[in-house]
Amino acid sequence: MNDAPPVFELVQVERRRARAPVVGPVSVSIEASSVCALLGPSGSGKSTLLALLGGVEAPDAGRVLWSGRDVTHASQSALSLLRRGRIGIVGQSFSLHEHLPLWQGVSIGLIVLGVARKERRARAIALLETLAIPARLADRRPAELSGGERQRAAIARALLCAEIAVIADEPTSNQDSASAELVVNALLARVAQGAALVVATHDPRLERAASQRVALNLPALQP
Repeated sequence: MNDAPPVFELVQVERRRARAPVVGPVSVSIEASSVCALLGPSGSGKSTLLALLGGVEAPDAGRVLWSGRDVTHASQSALSLLRRGRIGIVGQSFSLHEHLPLWQGVSIGLIVLGVARKERRARAIALLETLAIPARLADRRPAELSGGERQRAAIARALLCAEIAVIADEPTSNQDSASAELVVNALLARVAQGAALVVATHDPRLERAASQRVALNLPALQP
């Protein structure tokens, strides 16, 4: 019997904008080796809920727990340390390290884990190639890549350091059908290895893979 706490747990979490609720109150528990899909129309709060789960935003009410640890009021520096090597995040802006060669930016999270430079490069290139980014692009800057390649590079960066979880916001939104299939396969492979995947998506393949679905609605207009 597995007595490990959930990877993520939200307890009556709420986030407001100008006093109007954008998310919540919502409670959800997400276990290891599972896929949780956030579903709903644009503007319903999917990205905000992902930001709350990943500690990028703090809730206005409720509690956020990572592996049983309450991180609701943790500082951003403490959260950054807790995420390193454990939680990979893919946002819609990708947040690549524009000043670094692609392989270095993708593998930067491995530095704090003590992985040698040669091994970091090898791991980054292998994963980039899995996502249809050829090795010849590994030394280029992110600005030289297409939008789809940039998104896949951001996914590679998240996967390299996702020991317990991947948080992904519409990870197939910039992909053609063949590339989207590669992204879905890579994400689900990480789940098969034990990580939790929390994903905001309209991709039917990810929806079908989800063992848990959280449906969000547009917030009510305030009078």
